Amino acid sequence: MYIDLIKRAFNRRAVRYNQSAEILRLLADRMLERLDLIKITPTTILELGCATAYCARQLKQRYTDATIYAADISLAMLQQAQQNPSLKPSHYINADAHALPFADHSIDLIMANMLLHWCHDIGLVIAEMRRVLKPNGLVLFNLLGPDSLQELRQAWHTVDKHAHSLDFFDMHDIGDALVQAKFLDPVMDMEMLTLNYSSIENLLKELRAVSSNVHAQRCLGLSGKHKLQQFQQVYRQDKQTQCYPLTLEIINAHAFAPAVTSTHSVDSQGEVAVPISDITIKK
Repeated sequence: MYIDLIKRAFNRRAVRYNQSAEILRLLADRMLERLDLIKITPTTILELGCATAYCARQLKQRYTDATIYAADISLAMLQQAQQNPSLKPSHYINADAHALPFADHSIDLIMANMLLHWCHDIGLVIAEMRRVLKPNGLVLFNLLGPDSLQELRQAWHTVDKHAHSLDFFDMHDIGDALVQAKFLDPVMDMEMLTLNYSSIENLLKELRAVSSNVHAQRCLGLSGKHKLQQFQQVYRQDKQTQCYPLTLEIINAHAFAPAVTSTHSVDSQGEVAVPISDITIKK
């Protein structure tokens, strides 16, 4: 049911998505810059939750000889991506991140820009990433943390008791999931970004263009003009300038799959088996 809500929400937003996705492209560019500091020459790449495949096109420019898969649960998003005349990825895949249609140990690099906070089982998604990564493969992703949209949630809380945003995962939860999936030495950091809008209409318009409230405790009807006016009055931080800030907590993470030699093997849980003959004593 939750997956169907996500799918329908992004199918509806696909046509106008690129017009309002500037902040998502900014975050994608910042994530791509991290590859400058990592020594990797991937031959197979997956952009997971690709939307209109912005990252996949940048990756194709960076790794010209690589086979690049752009995967998204929204078929309408993929159709929009295919209409872009610029540099294209090798393959478009309509897929759910919880059950990736790729063979074990088949991908060198996985990137996911602002995807994981939409996933109902983040541990399963990270385990799937680990399953399809080759030995020494890299996963690189970002997502919203629990302090995101705090102004919006606090303002709505004074108006009604419905949920008006997702429940975001904590950075420790992400780290635990990476360790549980047997990733090596996960590296994580967090940064706070504040966007300022001149009107509540512009703020809500941009949010609606790139996201949707699919929380189980969301209001299923219309909020009404009176509630919206109350919300706007509470949200206003500076009554002189009518500035409307929106905070985003960005969690960034990357990690490598373990290396496996010709004498080592990996079981279905991602455990690496090492022959006793390979364990030596340093004298």
